[in-house]
Amino acid sequence: DFGAGWRQLLNAPGLAGHVEIRQLSPGGVRPLRWNPLQIGRNILPEVQWRAFSDIFGTIAQLGGKRQIHELREILRKVYLAAGVLVDDPECRNDPAWGQVRPAEAAAVGVAAGTPLAALDRPTRQALAAARSRQVGLADLYRRIEAELLTIPPKDIRRSILEGINFRLKPLVQGDAGLQYRAGADAIDINDIVPGEWGVAVLEGGAFLDDFSKAFLLGWAAWQLYTDAVVLRARGG
Repeated sequence: DFGAGWRQLLNAPGLAGHVEIRQLSPGGVRPLRWNPLQIGRNILPEVQWRAFSDIFGTIAQLGGKRQIHELREILRKVYLAAGVLVDDPECRNDPAWGQVRPAEAAAVGVAAGTPLAALDRPTRQALAAARSRQVGLADLYRRIEAELLTIPPKDIRRSILEGINFRLKPLVQGDAGLQYRAGADAIDINDIVPGEWGVAVLEGGAFLDDFSKAFLLGWAAWQLYTDAVVLRARGG
């Protein structure tokens, strides 16, 4: 909602306690505290990793499979460094991430040291979501910056990666960087509707550049839709 007209739903008869208003713009009264790289509760990490790259790349008009491929591979490295891709062989064979760590045991309800391969699907999903809370857009930005230090000035990869970071920059600096950072206080976008039923309104974006608005809305819509598809397939 870009015109703030849907705020009136807060006072609608019969909807008390069932309407949530969250603002995309940094500094809003009710800011959307969201980490776009946090894995959804029902979306497989590999699916979300690939979809993020495709959607970000398309909205950013990166153009061509080469550019989106570069983004996908760097994001994969970021997720692997935090143990998020729990079904990836590289993650499962990693001494640090291939098993449930002591700090994670209580959150997923299994003993520390349990190998990822021994976990059922729901437990692996919960573990991936928990680990992803510590991975944010700033980590992706810094990883690209590190990659750029190793690339010669005239290498085509340099212009590709610089283009990606140019788009990321408004979302990792200042108030926006705080609002969309990683952290345990970030919500799962699929939990934005209050209680068991209701209405959630994503409002504003006046102080964001056009790309950031388009990306945040497009990415939120993809997560909400995909989560609903998964629940419907399960009969939930």
